[in-house]
Amino acid sequence: MKMKIKKRITFLLMVAVFTLLASMNASAKTHRETKGVPFWSWNEYHVYSGPASGISKVKSSNKKVAAVATRKGGTGVEVYLKLKKPGTTNLSYNLKKKGKTVTYKIKLNIYKNPFKTLKVGNTNYKSQFSNGDYSTLMKGRGKVKIKLRKGWKVKSIKVQEGGKWRKLKKGEKVDIENKHSLRITLKNTKDRFTTEFWIWGGGF
Repeated sequence: MKMKIKKRITFLLMVAVFTLLASMNASAKTHRETKGVPFWSWNEYHVYSGPASGISKVKSSNKKVAAVATRKGGTGVEVYLKLKKPGTTNLSYNLKKKGKTVTYKIKLNIYKNPFKTLKVGNTNYKSQFSNGDYSTLMKGRGKVKIKLRKGWKVKSIKVQEGGKWRKLKKGEKVDIENKHSLRITLKNTKDRFTTEFWIWGGGF
């Protein structure tokens, strides 16, 4: 009789534990991703805006690259990262959504201008991308010449003509001033994210 009671108690305890674990898994989720963040002049990465109670446990693993900062906004708070220099950091925080807690774990690759050389004919576009992802410098006629920093590769180059985008042909000459725009897609080979850069010209 005592043995049956012990087995029943053990069974009930196991059911309670599994029920607790199931409820924890239902109420707490983890979101993981890798992002590329450009290191531009404003040097901030937005994390959250809203009630202070909606976010907690905000951490940056590499404070020399990016440090957590806050600003009060009305009745709420804005949480952001102050970007200090190019590099990598792991951002983590908890966010409440409809009564459930979601844990975010985001690897941030904070990169500087990936171009070593970017020319259209004799016109140099490299400096155009030190503080942005697009250029409206409507100059340059000729072939597109690109050299990248280590850790990057060209995924695609597309040219816009007549309102339509198509793949740029090898050795093709373009006319940014009068009729073409370019969309250059780069891939970071280490963290495997992609980013786009635009040269808006006469075809815009």
